[in-house]
Amino acid sequence: MATSNQALFLQLNLGKSNSKDEPLRRSLGCSPDEVQVGSGGALEKNQFIARLRIRKFQKRLLIAEDVGIEFVAVGRIWLFRSFMTRNGKWCITLSLVGPSLPARPVGTVSIKAHIRPPGSEAPPSLVLQYPMCGVPGILVPDGYGLKLKGDNKANYVSMDWLMTDWPMDKETKYVDCDGTLHVKIKMTLD
Repeated sequence: MATSNQALFLQLNLGKSNSKDEPLRRSLGCSPDEVQVGSGGALEKNQFIARLRIRKFQKRLLIAEDVGIEFVAVGRIWLFRSFMTRNGKWCITLSLVGPSLPARPVGTVSIKAHIRPPGSEAPPSLVLQYPMCGVPGILVPDGYGLKLKGDNKANYVSMDWLMTDWPMDKETKYVDCDGTLHVKIKMTLD
């Protein structure tokens, strides 16, 4: 894919959705997740902003323990996932899906807060930075055979952030009154 075209990607049903999540989403009476991808215009050629609305996020995560959404941006297929690791920790990841080419992303994943702390004007969003420290590595789709040599160069299959137990909190501030998780991903590819 040479350009970003989220509408065509969805219409052709090219995403590899989680086989457990789709029937679960329908059984909960939940409309499809929403993805808006912005690129071009005021953004540079190698930048994008993706806004994801993952409906009934908390219920789906509690039942399936894995909720993901794919989208197309800057000529690549991306996967945003939240799941429970083998050691019982909640994790959020952003990765590339094949046949996407490798990339060196720099940016943020923001999760909007909806409950205002007492005395504040607006609730603070949870902002996850990449790279977390140092030089960004090259993000490659799982199974991609790229190997680099030299200092400060590494390949990663995903950008991972371990979470506290906020996805399971009954009154979590990160989902709205309908249980929707609002995510904003802003990335620049070096």
